[in-house]
Amino acid sequence: MLSFSFPQLIKIYTHPFGISLSLFLLFAIIVVMFYIAFYRFLSLLTSFWLRNITAFMVIIIVLLEIAIIVLFHTIMPPVEDGGHTYIEALYLLKHHHSSDNIYFQVYPNNIPITILRYWLYRFFSLVSVSNYMFIDKTTCAAVLSVCIFFSWKLVIKLFDLRMGIIFLLMTATCFPYFFYIIYFYTDTIALMFPVICLYFWYLYQQSKKIRYLLLLSVPFWELVVKSVPI
Repeated sequence: MLSFSFPQLIKIYTHPFGISLSLFLLFAIIVVMFYIAFYRFLSLLTSFWLRNITAFMVIIIVLLEIAIIVLFHTIMPPVEDGGHTYIEALYLLKHHHSSDNIYFQVYPNNIPITILRYWLYRFFSLVSVSNYMFIDKTTCAAVLSVCIFFSWKLVIKLFDLRMGIIFLLMTATCFPYFFYIIYFYTDTIALMFPVICLYFWYLYQQSKKIRYLLLLSVPFWELVVKSVPI
């Protein structure tokens, strides 16, 4: 099928963009066929092996997060936005009051992320940790891990453990996703809230228990505060 379709696509798209699109479509077909074949392979395995493969994929993801933290530990926040919240958090840590920076009057939606940053720095200062870049990136990695965990939980509840492994494999090979670790900002912290909301909403729909609605309300309002621009 691939050997037949590829020449046809090349004939249809003769300009450079068309050739690029043809290659993209070919690659997409190969990837889809790989995941289908991999899922069928997983269907042959027992739950024991599925759990071990899941654990292996989790280890790979954790190692990727650690590698990002180590390789990019010296990267400072950008001047705009992330840099403003970083400088303000340091000012709060030193002076215990805000600097009255006009930036936060223009962009008040960045006040919560600044306060969160300040509390993180203050907490780690109690245990004599003052490497703020390490604190930032470790926190972002933790947020990313929470996002992946709840996404995985939702996938296995909607499908099965095999599809959960497929999800973990897709996550581990999506390298741009892991670069959220190096940028401590509202976007990164807000990553986990939508999937947490979806997860608790699914549990509520399945059980109709009020406690899931109460749990749902916490990440929902956090998401509103952190991610809605002014």
